[in-house]
Amino acid sequence: MPFRARAALLSLHLTWFALAAPGAQSAITTPKAHLGFSFGDDYQLANYSQIADYWRRLDAESDRMVLQEIGRTAENRPQ
Repeated sequence: MPFRARAALLSLHLTWFALAAPGAQSAITTPKAHLGFSFGDDYQLANYSQIADYWRRLDAESDRMVLQEIGRTAENRPQ
């Protein structure tokens, strides 16, 4: 798996763990509910659009997360 994909996956995992911490809001959508599969499932990998949609959804559902664009990628996608 390329480094960028691993980094994005790690970031998503860390975000989920932070939101799932004790005292977190109960209305947070799980990755499985949003993506349709669990992280680590065989032959399943979320693409950029799916992860970006999930982050936007978490930002809307949680007061503990702020999604902030820090620039654009080489493909002109928000980063």
